[in-house]
Amino acid sequence: MKKITIGFITNSRLLQDDEAKMFKRVADKMDIDLIFFNSADKMDIKEIEDKVKQCDLVYNDDGEHITNELAKTIEALGGKVVEPSKTCITQKTNGFSM
Repeated sequence: MKKITIGFITNSRLLQDDEAKMFKRVADKMDIDLIFFNSADKMDIKEIEDKVKQCDLVYNDDGEHITNELAKTIEALGGKVVEPSKTCITQKTNGFSM
């Protein structure tokens, strides 16, 4: 059986936040390969495209604007994104909007 590879979008500068650590720990236990897409890093489109090709799906860990732009790019390159850019909700002073 093919080993599953999951991409993980984050904007953590050190990839040391609790959720990233937990995700990594669970992936190790389940023998899943992780590929990190860190929006704090500078990546060109070729690097993003190469990473997307390796992933069975990509998890968007963060709802910040920069990670949503990265999620949109991954979607445009054909990647399957969990928590895709179109489901992110931003809070405004007059309520919520999509």
